[in-house]
Amino acid sequence: MPEIICGGVKYTPTDSEDAVYLDVHGDDPTVELVIDDIENTLMSNIPPVLLDLLEFAAYIYCADQRTKRGSNELAKFGQAWTKPLKFVIPVREYDIWNRDDVKEALKSCLGFLSDHAYEFEFKKGVAKDLNTAQKYLGLWDGENTAGFTPDKICLFSGGIDSFAGTVDDLVTNKKNLFLVGHHSSNNVVSVQKKLVGELRNRGLSRQIFYTPVKIRNKNLEDREKERTQRTRSFIFASLAVTIAQLYKKDSITFYENGVVSLNLPLGQDVLGARATKTTHPQTIRGFEKIFSLILNKTITIEHPYQWMTKREVTALLQKNGYADLIGQTNSCANQRNPTAGKPHCGVCSQCIDRRFGILAAGLGTHDPQDKYACDLMLGDRGTGIDVVMAVNYVRLAHAFSDISLKQMKRDFTSVFDAAPHYNDPDALDKIHKMMQSHAKDVTRVIAAAVKEHGDALSEGTLPERCLLSMSVAGAKVVPITAHIKDTTNEMKAFMDKLSIQPCEFAVDDKAQTVLFSGGLVLQANEYYLVKYLLPSFIEAKNKRAESAPISAAVLAKEFFKEKEPSLRQAIGRINEKVSQRVGVDMGAVIPDFIENVHGQGYRINGAAKLLASAADLAPAVAEAVTS
Repeated sequence: MPEIICGGVKYTPTDSEDAVYLDVHGDDPTVELVIDDIENTLMSNIPPVLLDLLEFAAYIYCADQRTKRGSNELAKFGQAWTKPLKFVIPVREYDIWNRDDVKEALKSCLGFLSDHAYEFEFKKGVAKDLNTAQKYLGLWDGENTAGFTPDKICLFSGGIDSFAGTVDDLVTNKKNLFLVGHHSSNNVVSVQKKLVGELRNRGLSRQIFYTPVKIRNKNLEDREKERTQRTRSFIFASLAVTIAQLYKKDSITFYENGVVSLNLPLGQDVLGARATKTTHPQTIRGFEKIFSLILNKTITIEHPYQWMTKREVTALLQKNGYADLIGQTNSCANQRNPTAGKPHCGVCSQCIDRRFGILAAGLGTHDPQDKYACDLMLGDRGTGIDVVMAVNYVRLAHAFSDISLKQMKRDFTSVFDAAPHYNDPDALDKIHKMMQSHAKDVTRVIAAAVKEHGDALSEGTLPERCLLSMSVAGAKVVPITAHIKDTTNEMKAFMDKLSIQPCEFAVDDKAQTVLFSGGLVLQANEYYLVKYLLPSFIEAKNKRAESAPISAAVLAKEFFKEKEPSLRQAIGRINEKVSQRVGVDMGAVIPDFIENVHGQGYRINGAAKLLASAADLAPAVAEAVTS
């Protein structure tokens, strides 16, 4: 287990070669934490527990980038992705941080957010070795906070959603907003400052106070860097709740559309543990619990757009007269190495989602396509992960185009598991409505592109691996009628042509593992759960019939002390690993390995194929999509 030793604390690691040392203190810190444009008079009131929180969040974020994750090579996708990490951290308020309920809340929330398995050992910090709030203040050149009273403390990233939410609260709701922006690169803070400058130039200056906060690794060699930033939202939330407490407010606000927040499988540019859960309802509830425990009061997080699609959030900018600034926002996940003159890569999920949302809202003229390194519909996406993610994004949208509420509950266990965290009795109905609206947005954009580029499609002159070609003809371009009016059949044909590979697996009872084509291995409790379902599956195969499902109550009693939500989460994790990890490695779309027969229970999917031994399993392919 890698040990992250923080703050210069005295600790002897178990394995010195695997240890990581991080420090925000001293004359030559390895972690940079700088809060700009805030006066000493405001920061002087910060409680010690919140200084601990800021440093803690900085260590979590920076350690994530110093511990390597799985390979970006498609054939190795997902390998070594989840790691156990132990943090040893000095704190000012030892009695608070060392409580069992606090440590359990941290492990649970951050584990869900990042897919790391965390352990925490807090040490009593020595005052002379710990920084004061003033140590973190940058050169103050902003506006004076004196006399400014915010109605809300909001997270401001510079993306479309955060900008649309900010504008709507300023213009429509007439709110005073304290905007908190985190950045680790100059590109990000530049976008944020330009947008805030535009708002001030348009007469909103008195309603805004903006502070950029820099948290990043220092002296980190490029070969050491891990680019993923799954724990970034914890930094955002920690910064915001700190500012909120200085203004005696117990609520902060995230602006994020509900489709991205829900983070369904196959909808991101990254799969499994790589997928962002930054504003997932379970994450938000976890943040609330952590902050409430350490502050001994109820802290809430507002998520006003949790039922809205990207199109609906983007449309708020047009409603409020700020659509012309869409092109100045930035949503791209690849901020460190942008192509010259093209701030958006066009291939990450944020870019794909952004472009679909803008076009669906009819606002494409405000977001020039030449600002994207890869054209949404016409750009060649190659044969690697970029094309898989674009296809999967469309596939997920299509899956919801005509799905019933009953089918959604049955086929998307991750939706079922997320619903209780919304604290809304109608959550499932609202998710169903939102996802169907999202599906229509995506289909309309594709239909418009087919109509516009019908001649090129019929002549076969578009790249074979562009999203438009694949949307109407699978992996190959075939002649079609120019200017198609209705693309429903073509979209269905595209989905039908996606490779549906048999899900092959083998069971090794000696090693107590379940192995899949491509190299995925299930073990421990996951192995025993599959073994419990296996006899019914084998019997059904022998009789050429459907296997009888085993009730959730029986399985929960056997494995999870009668806790059915724990059972659903475990099965959801197994299905995600198989459908995403195996699917990517084998270049295929894999259905749920353990399917939920609504109202009856669970069984191994009859489409799966049990092999005699692991030697019969196919290795992972080098490319996810073949011609």
